[in-house]
Amino acid sequence: MRVEVVALNWKWLFVYPDAHIASLDHLVLPQGREVEFHLTSDATMQSFLIPSLGSQIYAMAGMVTHLHLEADRIGRLMGENTQFNGMGFQDQKFPVDIVSADHFAHWLTEATNSTLHLDQTTYRLLRKQENGRRTARALTNDPAASMPVFSSVPEHFFHGIVMRYDATASPGSG
Repeated sequence: MRVEVVALNWKWLFVYPDAHIASLDHLVLPQGREVEFHLTSDATMQSFLIPSLGSQIYAMAGMVTHLHLEADRIGRLMGENTQFNGMGFQDQKFPVDIVSADHFAHWLTEATNSTLHLDQTTYRLLRKQENGRRTARALTNDPAASMPVFSSVPEHFFHGIVMRYDATASPGSG
């Protein structure tokens, strides 16, 4: 399974390209399934780390880095950015929910029904330099909003972000 990770100041966007959905500051993974992460940044260099699951790797604008992980236990873990990149980085943490295959399939179905769509207008809001909670409130107009899930993620969305910095990248290379 592939997850495309976009580091933003001061939040993470997780794109599930095969399902055409994305989530902000919340990563959901199926137990016992290898996940291939493709990472980039649409901001400063950042460091992606889920301490209880595996390795740390950098995300840099115009580059795609790769990380393979597999969660063997159901539960909630925490991920974070460990690279200082401004006064908001200390809050750039996100929950990682490891769930059963059935629960993951249900989550994907729910996500495809989201009324929030990841388009260029929405993405401009995501690129604002603010934490994910503030962005979530702005997107949903709800002060108690949980982290949003987006449906209708365009094909090659991640690649478009990489291309903003590296015009030599080819589609599918990320």
